[in-house]
Amino acid sequence: MPSYVYPLRKALDPPRAGRAGSVVRGGTGGYRFLLDEVELDVQELTEHAAQA
Repeated sequence: MPSYVYPLRKALDPPRAGRAGSVVRGGTGGYRFLLDEVELDVQELTEHAAQA
């Protein structure tokens, strides 16, 4: 699973965010998005997903 999360973090996080500043958080039971801290453009997400 980490191999899928890394590209998401790289595409969505600000530079040098690190895990603590990431919008993708891991914990017991899996990963979750902190969407209240990020503006999400669905078209841009689709393009990034296609490139990953």
